Amino acid sequence: MTDFNDLKQLILDNYPEALEDTQGIVKVPQEHGMLSLASVPNDGDMVLVRAQVLKLSELQYAPDFAKACLAGNFFWNGTRGAKLSVDKEDTLYLSEFRPLYELTTLEAVQSCFADFQSSVTDWRARGRLYA
Repeated sequence: MTDFNDLKQLILDNYPEALEDTQGIVKVPQEHGMLSLASVPNDGDMVLVRAQVLKLSELQYAPDFAKACLAGNFFWNGTRGAKLSVDKEDTLYLSEFRPLYELTTLEAVQSCFADFQSSVTDWRARGRLYA
């Protein structure tokens, strides 16, 4: 695999429910939400993997959960190398940069998805503690 287009084609060929949006982002439905993959501007060797975790507005104790998220970002404690962030609509996302060379086979892509989804599921469970 030489570039993001090869990865995109691998995903689209093997995940019939996957789609590519107008910005070139590949979206793959997972059991508990959508996983997005995008090329990284100015770094063709990296891929951004991202998923929505939850809406902070749904949590009764959102400030306390936000503190837990900050702790989670500290040396990637509980995020397996990914980072938590909040967008302007108060949606919490988990995002990770993966080297393209790690995603050259279907098995590697499946492993990436499973690993990443585990982190998303963990943070959703943590969020329920603050609901």
